[in-house]
Amino acid sequence: MFVLGGLARRGYETRPLVYLGFILIAIAQWQLAALDLTMGIWNFIWPTVTQGIGMGLIFPTLSAAALASVPRENMGYAASFYSMVRNIGASVGTSTLTTYLTRLQQTRQSYLVQHVTVFNAWDLGARGAHMPGSPHFNFMHQMITGQKQGLAMIYGQVQAQAMMLSLNDIYRSLCYLMAVAIIITVFLPRSRAAAGTAAAH
Repeated sequence: MFVLGGLARRGYETRPLVYLGFILIAIAQWQLAALDLTMGIWNFIWPTVTQGIGMGLIFPTLSAAALASVPRENMGYAASFYSMVRNIGASVGTSTLTTYLTRLQQTRQSYLVQHVTVFNAWDLGARGAHMPGSPHFNFMHQMITGQKQGLAMIYGQVQAQAMMLSLNDIYRSLCYLMAVAIIITVFLPRSRAAAGTAAAH
């Protein structure tokens, strides 16, 4: 954001940096869409850093473009209105993605449980423990005693997989949305300083 502000004050064209910002965010979303439950912390950190750099390149230019044609005496009202619209948009976007995530999770879970039946549990009970000292899944004992801890663990794994797949779908959708945003950036007005420099040449 500091670099972008310095370039704008010196009259350089900042729209290519906005393109770069959207491209970085798209790359970050695509990397996040490829994560799974075996990911490490660094698999999540690097896309987050890339996304932060991209957002830092975008928002200052969008703010400048939104307020560029406002007279100085109305700047306070315009800045307040712009901030309100941005906050409302963020709230609506968060609510929409949360609802979309819940619907996707239920859909993914319904698909996954089609492949988990009582015969899978019986097969797990017939197998031995994979790790030395790990508990054995005794399906018949749990059915007789009414203790369903093992079945609850299986269902927890299904829920975790459904959540991960739903997040992958959302990140992939956001990546496509960034491609649309890159096209819309073509209509972003040039800064006054850059336009004055181009006119002088």
